[in-house]
Amino acid sequence: TLEGHTRPVRSVAWSGDGRWLASSSSDKTVRVWDGDTGECIAIYVSEEGAWAAIRADGRVRAHGDLKRVLWHSAGLVRYELGELDDVFPDLRLAQDEPLIPSEIARGDPRN
Repeated sequence: TLEGHTRPVRSVAWSGDGRWLASSSSDKTVRVWDGDTGECIAIYVSEEGAWAAIRADGRVRAHGDLKRVLWHSAGLVRYELGELDDVFPDLRLAQDEPLIPSEIARGDPRN
């Protein structure tokens, strides 16, 4: 059982090599799952005119205004995307950095 979507799943698709499964849901997310472990390795969130891709380690790449659907929290404090960039500069994924970390994409046995 793959758990994570909060609304009904509408479609699923396997990657050509069978390593990854993508599922889309009425919760406006697409989740990418490791086909061997069932671990959710990435989440795509969309809102009109905006999107975000979130890795399992919490790092994010985003574009547009996602204030209504995505934020960070620490303790009981809510932070908008970008507010923590000075404190946690590695929180944002660089534009040339892959969404799926290379050690996972290669199937590194240490992972």
